[in-house]
Amino acid sequence: MISSDNRFSFSVDLSTFDDKYRVPGTGHDQGYQLMIVVRDEDYRFGTCLLTYYLVDGAVGDLIAAKAAANAKVQANYTTASWAILTTALALPETTTDEIVAKTAAINNAIAGLVSVTSGGGSSGGGSSSSGAPTTPTAPPTTTTPPTTTDGTTTASTSTTAALDSATGKATAPVSTTAMEAMITQAKTAEAAGQKAVVEIKVEAAPEAKAVEIAIPKTSIMNLATETQANVTVNTVLATVTFDNKVLQTISNAASTGDVSISVASVDAGSLSPQALAVVADRPVYNFSVKAGDTEISSFEGGKARLSIPYTPKPGEKEEAIVVYYIDNNQNLIAVRGAFNPATNTVDFETTHFSIYAIGYNDVSFEDVKDTDWYSNAIGFLAARDIVKGVESGRFGPTQQMTRGQFVVMMMKAYGIDPEQNPTINFADAGNTYYTNYLAAAKNLKIVSGIGDNMYAPERFITRQEMFTMLYNALKVIEELPEGSGDRNLESFSDADGIASWAKPAIKLFVETGTVSGSNGLLRPLATSSRAEMAQVLYNLLHG
Repeated sequence: MISSDNRFSFSVDLSTFDDKYRVPGTGHDQGYQLMIVVRDEDYRFGTCLLTYYLVDGAVGDLIAAKAAANAKVQANYTTASWAILTTALALPETTTDEIVAKTAAINNAIAGLVSVTSGGGSSGGGSSSSGAPTTPTAPPTTTTPPTTTDGTTTASTSTTAALDSATGKATAPVSTTAMEAMITQAKTAEAAGQKAVVEIKVEAAPEAKAVEIAIPKTSIMNLATETQANVTVNTVLATVTFDNKVLQTISNAASTGDVSISVASVDAGSLSPQALAVVADRPVYNFSVKAGDTEISSFEGGKARLSIPYTPKPGEKEEAIVVYYIDNNQNLIAVRGAFNPATNTVDFETTHFSIYAIGYNDVSFEDVKDTDWYSNAIGFLAARDIVKGVESGRFGPTQQMTRGQFVVMMMKAYGIDPEQNPTINFADAGNTYYTNYLAAAKNLKIVSGIGDNMYAPERFITRQEMFTMLYNALKVIEELPEGSGDRNLESFSDADGIASWAKPAIKLFVETGTVSGSNGLLRPLATSSRAEMAQVLYNLLHG
């Protein structure tokens, strides 16, 4: 049928066509080639070759998504958000599942495009340079109402990552709209006297080997300058929480471009034989945060808390599961962390991003039995090289702890580095295993000595000395315990025997439940055994 504007329409029953007309290799649909002969009113003939595909709904959606993407102009959007769209367009489309996944990835990427002129906002509902309307798509992020627990309000959003099956990398944008909504929720919570956490949940295929999110730089800057909130990124591989100091560091670098945060699985085969012997087939991940093309490796005083899912192997002792930082020389350096049986994760803290691995280091001593009350504590500390034995495979749990031994144990436990080539130290620091640790402790005002620039490292340490050193160390790293216990200093009958210089420390530890005493006594002047000191540190580190 020929219409008034010289267009024609026709209908064909394709079921009557012979298979010889089929178009092979279309990937996911059948097609036919038709020779259409058109005769106009002057009896002139024209022919055209028409390839007609039997397109199902999924393919039609993909075609529409591609058309919407092709209508966009790269120059109008930020590099990070455009890269996500490029990745989505490159995804395979052979099977029906791949078609559906690719369509969703393209639509999500379009909705997450960030305009370079406006500095944010999803462009999915906007217009392209051609002025043609685009297919409405669901936003890639879903913001949920905030939740409040124990005085902390969590503002959450979810985003879906598009998986590149060829590389195993899943990428996802976080829109400006979602970020600004969470910033508003965080500001409201803080105005009400609550702490705030901004949580980004990234949904990705379980087979993903790497997950990366992109956050508009303006959102990071606003979050860092307008709130004191922490940020949590929850992925299938690991969960990362940045404190606000880290956000400040990232924000300062964000002028170079949008921020990307990624965690990627590392092939254990790339490790040295020495490292592989400890790590074996356990998880190894490379954590990275970038502002534009600038890698942010140091957090400048800030901390990130990471959680990696892990199920202990049969026979593994939980206290011997250790997190290691792998440096450029393939050295394994134990970091503060522990296995959490409640969540089946290995949790740890770090002041920089790099490659981290879960390893196993079971250290035993002849004089420490599995049934001893201090066994787990000593095993935990020894696995991390925080404590060592005294001689011939023995730990000496009943031996009294010296002041020199304790300062080394404490600083190793909290990752406080010894002073290299110290120029200032105590007069009796000597030249031994505790020398450089004493110099660092003196300079950081963790210890002040006994007078006349003397420390007395070989003297047995008292409980009030130990608690004061711990208090000063935790103050330096800004980790003094918080919370309220059910006791106060006056509830102990020997509280009057505490020296004035030790009272602030012991008072805090008692009120926060860190120190409980025994039989109504704190015994501030009593010395402690190596086993008792190990248990105190274990409780603080593993509590």
